Amino acid sequence: MPSSVLIIGGGVVGQSCAWFLQRSGHEVTLIDQSDLQATCSTGNAGFICPSHVVPLAAPGMVSKGMKMMLDPRAPFYIRPRMDVDLWRWVWLFMRHANHRHLMASRQALAELSVFSQHTLEDLLEETGIDTAYARKGLLMACRSARHLAEETAESEHARAVGLAVEVLSAREARDMNPELDLDLVGGVWYPEDTHLHPGRYLAGLQAALIRSGVRILPNTRVISMDQRKEQIVSLQTNHGELEADEVVLSGGAWSGEIAASLGMRLPVQGAKGYSFTLDNPPVLPQHPFILADHKVAVTPIGQQLRFAGTLELSGTDLSINPVRVERILEVVRECLPAFRDVDFSGIQPWAGLRPCSPDGLPYIGRWPSITNLTMATGHAMLGMTLGAGTGKLVAELLSDRPLSVPVSLFRPDRFR
Repeated sequence: MPSSVLIIGGGVVGQSCAWFLQRSGHEVTLIDQSDLQATCSTGNAGFICPSHVVPLAAPGMVSKGMKMMLDPRAPFYIRPRMDVDLWRWVWLFMRHANHRHLMASRQALAELSVFSQHTLEDLLEETGIDTAYARKGLLMACRSARHLAEETAESEHARAVGLAVEVLSAREARDMNPELDLDLVGGVWYPEDTHLHPGRYLAGLQAALIRSGVRILPNTRVISMDQRKEQIVSLQTNHGELEADEVVLSGGAWSGEIAASLGMRLPVQGAKGYSFTLDNPPVLPQHPFILADHKVAVTPIGQQLRFAGTLELSGTDLSINPVRVERILEVVRECLPAFRDVDFSGIQPWAGLRPCSPDGLPYIGRWPSITNLTMATGHAMLGMTLGAGTGKLVAELLSDRPLSVPVSLFRPDRFR
């Protein structure tokens, strides 16, 4: 039966939920505490990558993370601070960074990713949004034998769940982008990955939502929720009271704080990433790639070129860390000699917070003790990849339809 649905959070997941709920006949209101011009996905690398079937909590990440904590220039960095929620998150992360968790998770992530990619393509065809969507695959470009061995081993998990993988020689990897003259020992190519311009996608999707009748309220922050028995009856915001039959929490890095207002423990940490976008790059590569040794992504989007990187657990702090920004530029100068400092002159870095769960899996599903609350958050670096699929699954859940893919591993109360 159609109902009124209130979605908290207007990022790629929240907007995807709004689209599919509206298409399912529900009356939808979407609120966000920002102006919706710069969500956590607008400046990301733009990858749609089913290849990423290894969750953040993976074997070896604890030892790597401990070393990187001592280096603020490292790709993965936890900014030390006195925060009980942070250290509980770290403890849970350590418990899940093992082989058993990886083996249990990879098939579920692959199924959701492939489903979401197909769902996104259907959405783009239906709406006609111009996103510079391209089927160019994704290359993990390796400059050292050690990183090539690591990427090759990791690619076996993608191969095991049925995804296409090609391990490339040094020459084959360089020939993917011959104009860059990369110094590589080899690479791993995932031909089924795609990419788009995330800013254009979100702007186009928001416009499509408005045309379809979705009510969007920017600059609207949840102050509290009124609950009676096992239901949310209303939300108090800085612009007054809102009511709905169903509530979807898709608040990104702020989801844990919002959940806490209802007395729930939803472990979420914001992981800050940075990017630079060149409108007129001196060289435009043919294929997107990640410099695997440094975890810096390089994405050609139309005639633009975007560099993105770092994973900094910093809560909900969006301030720019100049040390980490400079490290990305250092990597670009070291690995891509065609680019000079002058190419980045006057370009302001973008920063966004990806919402990370401690086991590296998203939260998708109803909260058991509150019958009209559904979670759709915690997608970490896969928000763009999993967004459309998550939106369609939420619409299926709230419309009492069979689910397109299983979500049992993603249940939101798994750390309660």
